[in-house]
Amino acid sequence: MPLQVTQVSGHRLTINRETLAEGVRVLTRRDRVLAQVYEQVPTPPLWLRPPGLATLVQIILEQQVSLKSAQATFNRLQHICQPLSPQSLLTLTPEQWRACGISRQKSNYLCHLARALEAKTLDLEALMACDDELVYQQLTQIRGIGTWTANIYSLMALARPDVWPTGDLALVVSLNQLYGLPDKSQEKERQAIITSWRPWRAVAARLLWQYYLHVLR
Repeated sequence: MPLQVTQVSGHRLTINRETLAEGVRVLTRRDRVLAQVYEQVPTPPLWLRPPGLATLVQIILEQQVSLKSAQATFNRLQHICQPLSPQSLLTLTPEQWRACGISRQKSNYLCHLARALEAKTLDLEALMACDDELVYQQLTQIRGIGTWTANIYSLMALARPDVWPTGDLALVVSLNQLYGLPDKSQEKERQAIITSWRPWRAVAARLLWQYYLHVLR
C-alpha cells in the first residue's frame, strides 16, 4: 500500500514522518553512498520549526554562528521583545540590540524584515501556499535574507521536500567527505550530486546533517 502524504493547498507535498520515510527509501535505493550513510546513523529527525516571524528571526541570527550561540542570542531577544513582533523589533534601541548580543549588521537585517512585514510587502502566512520559487523570491527581496536563510526557512518552517540550503557548512563537509571531493572542488561537482537527489533534496540534507552530527563532529 502506498504511503499517504501530506499536501498543502490540495497538491503540495510537505515533510512529515511518512514522507521523510518515503524520501529516505527512494534516495537509499538510488544512491549507494546515502544507503551507506543510512546504515551508519539513526533516521534523521524532522527538524521542523513553526512558520512565522520568530523562526525567521532565529534563522537570521544563525547566519555564520553556532546554533548554540544563536539560541542564546534569540532567547535574550525574546526576553526583551514581549511579544516578538515587527513593532517590538522596530522599537529596540541600539543599547538593547547590543544587550542581546546582536551585531549592528544583523539588527539592520531584522529591522528590514520588520518593516517589510509592517508594509505587507512580505506576508509570511501567504508563503505557505506559494511554490518554492516564489517563496525564494519573496524572502530574498529582504536585505539580509540570502539563499541559505531562505532555503532553511523553506526546509524547516514550510517543510518543503525539495530545497537545498546552499552554503551550509555541515552539508559541504559531509558531501566532500562522503563523495571524496577535494575541499576546493568545483561547485558544479557538488551540484551534480545534489541535483540527482531531486525531488527529495531536503531529505538528503537531513541525512547528511545526521551523518555530520553522529560521525564527523
